Amino acid sequence: MATLSVIPEEANIAFAGNLNSSGQVISQIYTLPEREMEKNYLKNYTSPPGTIDINFTTKEIAGKALVSLTENDGVKFLNYSLMPETIKTSVTEEGIETAHLVFHLRVEDNVGKTIYQQENEIHLRLNEAKKKAMLERKFTFNDFAPIIEGEYLISLTYSNKTSAEFFVFKQKITVSDQKLLCILGYELKKRKPDVLVPFSFDQHKILFDPRFIFSREDSLEGLILSDEMPDLFLSSIDGEGPAIKIQDVSKHGSLVIFRQRFDGFAPGYYDLIVKKAGTEVFRRTLSVLSFKVEKPLEFDRTKALSFQKELPFILGQEYLNSGQVDKAIESFQKLPENLWNSSTLPVVARAFYIKKDYARVVELLERDDVIKNYSVLLLLGNASLKLKKLERAALYFEEIRKFGDTAKINKTLGAIYYTLGERDKAKIYWERAKKLEEKSENASSTEKEKGSSI
Repeated sequence: MATLSVIPEEANIAFAGNLNSSGQVISQIYTLPEREMEKNYLKNYTSPPGTIDINFTTKEIAGKALVSLTENDGVKFLNYSLMPETIKTSVTEEGIETAHLVFHLRVEDNVGKTIYQQENEIHLRLNEAKKKAMLERKFTFNDFAPIIEGEYLISLTYSNKTSAEFFVFKQKITVSDQKLLCILGYELKKRKPDVLVPFSFDQHKILFDPRFIFSREDSLEGLILSDEMPDLFLSSIDGEGPAIKIQDVSKHGSLVIFRQRFDGFAPGYYDLIVKKAGTEVFRRTLSVLSFKVEKPLEFDRTKALSFQKELPFILGQEYLNSGQVDKAIESFQKLPENLWNSSTLPVVARAFYIKKDYARVVELLERDDVIKNYSVLLLLGNASLKLKKLERAALYFEEIRKFGDTAKINKTLGAIYYTLGERDKAKIYWERAKKLEEKSENASSTEKEKGSSI
């Protein structure tokens, strides 16, 4: 007897691209020559204790990275910054220095499942004047992404395709309502009201150095999201002297702004400690130097305010990838109607398929604006089988054959036509399935023979 069964998905469409997935081009980015490693005054300066080490390639490229959490309109954001020690370039015949840089973010849960990933690239084109003008300063690439609650391993990769160099940064984080959200740096400034930028709260943005190094001419400035006023202290990590309570602290709604000048501080390592009701809720190690350090040039990947309309889709994907199907569907339902399009519908439909709402799957994917690729046709075919709409299922599986004729598809078509009473047609598909299986087995045997003779 023929058995009707769905074909497992052979392509996961949960990782559909963002609604605006075109690469971002950032202008006015500089490069540093190889000799900077010898010239840099800080080349042997060690990182503060407690910071995350960088994994090095065989070319031993060094770099720093920073990960922080913020929140905007109830949505939490993962903010990250990558700072390569140097950026090597190649030179064109016109004397323009170029480099192809790629920045990759991967968010994994505690079992190694990818919840979210994004990649951006920059194609540098630099003239000599710009290169010389920016010679003594580092470069940081700052980006951000919405993130759902959970415990994650964050992996950041900087790759210079031109010089075949890269470094990787990894850090475990917890995203929850109980975790204090705090960002700090050397300057607080107003952000443009018409864009979303990384490392910001409300209308305020922090300028920072991922190395967390300050001179005594600098100030420590920061933002904290808190319903109650916290107490902030700077404490020398070697235990010398009492902790210094930061006095310049003000509260604006749920946003706390603080500032502490470093003039009069002895050089060394300090911990910024934040307490609520006497309990420590945040700690960050920084260093104060006896000499001035040039601040890095920060390049932010910004988003227009309209990006907020896309957030339900991105968050829905994260919920879906983490197995939280109900929350995924709830998030997708918040997506504006004009964004239910060929980019989003296959992902939304997959959530409904997992939820076993097969009628909704067919309703969404049969729309004219949905491209009928392999994954979409497979969902349509399987959903139609579940709904016992065998004629429709047969049409979809016939279309799937155009992407590659397999024994599995022919067996399914044979079972469909047998159930419909078309036994002669079923026999044709089963015979084709048998031939494809024999062909596959012969090919496997040939490969094994080749392998054993090597």
